[in-house]
Amino acid sequence: MPGPRAEVTELQRRRANLEAAVAELRGTVTRLQDQNRVLALLGEVNRAAATCADRGELCRQVCRLLTLEGRCVLAWIALSDPRGGVLRTEAAAGPAAAHLPELHPDGAAPAPGEPLADALAQDRVVVVHDLRTHPGPAPWRDRAVALGLRALAAFPLRVQGAPAGVLALYTGRTGRFQAEIVSILEDMAAAVSLGIENLRREAERNRAEQALRESEARYRTMVEQSLQGLIVVQDLRIVFVNPAYARIAGYSVEELLSLTAEEAVALIHPEDRDEVLRRVRARLSGEDVPPKYEFRGIRRDGTVRWVEVSSSRIEFNGRPAIQAAFVDITERKRAEEELRRLAGELERRVAERTAELEAANRELEAFTYSVSHDLRAPLRSMDGFSRILEEDYAEALPAEARRHLARIRDGARRMGRLIDDLLELSRLSRGPVPKARTVDMGALARRVWEELGSEREGRRVEFSLGELPPAQGDPDLLRQVLANLLGNALKFSRGRDPAHVAVGFDPSPPPPPGGPLPPGRGAYRVTDDGVGFDMRHAGMLFQAFQRLHRPEDFEGSGLGLAIVHRIVARHGGRVWARSEPGRGAAFYFTLGERTDA
Repeated sequence: MPGPRAEVTELQRRRANLEAAVAELRGTVTRLQDQNRVLALLGEVNRAAATCADRGELCRQVCRLLTLEGRCVLAWIALSDPRGGVLRTEAAAGPAAAHLPELHPDGAAPAPGEPLADALAQDRVVVVHDLRTHPGPAPWRDRAVALGLRALAAFPLRVQGAPAGVLALYTGRTGRFQAEIVSILEDMAAAVSLGIENLRREAERNRAEQALRESEARYRTMVEQSLQGLIVVQDLRIVFVNPAYARIAGYSVEELLSLTAEEAVALIHPEDRDEVLRRVRARLSGEDVPPKYEFRGIRRDGTVRWVEVSSSRIEFNGRPAIQAAFVDITERKRAEEELRRLAGELERRVAERTAELEAANRELEAFTYSVSHDLRAPLRSMDGFSRILEEDYAEALPAEARRHLARIRDGARRMGRLIDDLLELSRLSRGPVPKARTVDMGALARRVWEELGSEREGRRVEFSLGELPPAQGDPDLLRQVLANLLGNALKFSRGRDPAHVAVGFDPSPPPPPGGPLPPGRGAYRVTDDGVGFDMRHAGMLFQAFQRLHRPEDFEGSGLGLAIVHRIVARHGGRVWARSEPGRGAAFYFTLGERTDA
């Protein structure tokens, strides 16, 4: 049987493997969740590009989606002015949108070296992972950093094959624009470009149709010069045609007018022929049929073109006839087909990402089972045999050996607590979203404080509880948040006599990292007058296994604040801290707020 030292060494090796596996799985799950979310967002943008009635509505919807679902603090779409290369805002959204004029004055050209200038001039995607270290022009960079912006991705928008604007995305945190995310966002910018191009073409077509109806007196001139193909059909023969239709059909005007009824019908694709003739007869008989429809035509050279036709019944030379206006929509059809292809590809990629996420969850569940069962057995064995040595052979062991046994048992107990915390963090990561209930936060804080009575024995601790507004959340999880924060407050104020711990609500808290809170939103606050910490290391607070104090000074697994962060994030909130060494600490958290967390 291996000795206690070998078991400790093996336990340490397993612990290191455990930590590495947890970090790798957490990173994989987070990346897959981010990619899955952005892929779903791409589907929403594709639908907006296919359904929005005008360019402004499309751009506004895209910006709103990117800030509400894409977790950007600023989404901005600007189109370039062909006269001078300046950018004019088409739409913007996000918490930092109000400061857009400070960052990018409307109607001004971006300075050389700015990411937006590079995206437009070089027609490429530009990503800045940390604006604080970007070598671009200092005034723009300093303004962006002062506004709490930390990362940027700029995507050129192309219309008619040339850069015509830019989609700029800002986040309040670094590391948001991974390569996979940027690739999906590039597809999203292409969908926006295609939507703008289609709307431009649709607007041109509508203007042409409107111009055709403006004046009967100018009808002949407008017909001859129209961009639409216009014909009049009587007894299935073409009795009038304009040059635009001749170009669509690939014939001369004279050739079209000389066609027999059978030859004219042959210009319609065989698969669409019966439906077109049915509509013509129905229109002539006075039936109420939709005036606008689409079909395929066959040009003289045999190529197939899609046309959209708007038809009406008229009198021509005293007899009933059909007047029809044609628009060649072949390119639009190709664009729609491309959108359908992209939608199918999106569904496939979403399915793949979902399968990967489910596989990762299964691995996480298997890992949790292993932690729960396989690691506890050696711990129980280590603790049990050490206790037997202490109880049955204490007199035969020197004092140094008994101290070593005490350390072994203490290590086993600490490892057991660590396993419990890891299982709790794993449960919070993969469990269902908590169901919101109204929670009396004041009563909950007082109950938690009473439960921590054993940790105050032999100490003088003054506790104050302010007026706390009720919250919407899971009572058990919120109890865990308060228990961890108050437990830390007691632990790190152990050297004070008396110590002071307080729970309250701050209607105007200091701003958290990643951007200010929405106007009027306050935060719950837990404060102490303990040892505090250096704010330079505040970014490590809520990471698993990160400690700002030595384990021999303050016990703990290093997972308590990570659990707090996970619970608050799953409630749609943020948690952050303010402190100075030797002057205590204040922890703030919000609930029910959509953030980048």
